[in-house]
Amino acid sequence: MESRWLEDFLSLVDTRNFSRSAQARYTTQPAFSRRIKSLEEWVGAQLFNRSTQPITLTLSGERFRPVAEDVLRRLYQGREEARRIGDVSSQTIRFAATHSLSLNFFPGWLRALEVRSHTFNTRLDTSQFNDCIHMMQRGDCQFLISYTHPVIPMHLPPEHFSAKLVMRDRLVPVTLPDNRGQPVDRLPGTEDEPVHYLAYTETSAIGRVVEHVIATC
Repeated sequence: MESRWLEDFLSLVDTRNFSRSAQARYTTQPAFSRRIKSLEEWVGAQLFNRSTQPITLTLSGERFRPVAEDVLRRLYQGREEARRIGDVSSQTIRFAATHSLSLNFFPGWLRALEVRSHTFNTRLDTSQFNDCIHMMQRGDCQFLISYTHPVIPMHLPPEHFSAKLVMRDRLVPVTLPDNRGQPVDRLPGTEDEPVHYLAYTETSAIGRVVEHVIATC
């Protein structure tokens, strides 16, 4: 069994789509599918129900998921602890953040911390939401900065990871005024004729929140 099979498995859990996971894992879809199949053969059970769209976990897959997360977390944290012994880079505080927070939040927030304390030797890795989660699970960063919401699955068990709220943000819909030049009092569009709008990508955490808010309006 290879550790990348577990990473493939968790990627597919997140995206629920073979093509998107293959792209995220920098491989072809046939190669990615073969690795998932190899993992299922090693486990001895089918982990994904491929007859649904998007695909879903089988009961065996649901049971295997926390095991995969725990194994990878322990493996990468153990590797990182071994690296830190005598490593000068251990003095660097490593952050992971999504693209928007890296640009709009992190610089000012870090400066405010340094004003109250002292200058830190930091490293910031910017990536998509799911990749940032995996970096935290692997121990590749010490802090993860991300949006959070009840509809966003974090997959970071509270018994292993702690969280702190550092800022609240508001989602504000913006539209053109109506024909009279007045602000609209509700979002346009109907179920039969939905309005086109500028959206976040499917892999964006905040995008999931936006889809949820629109669906519940």
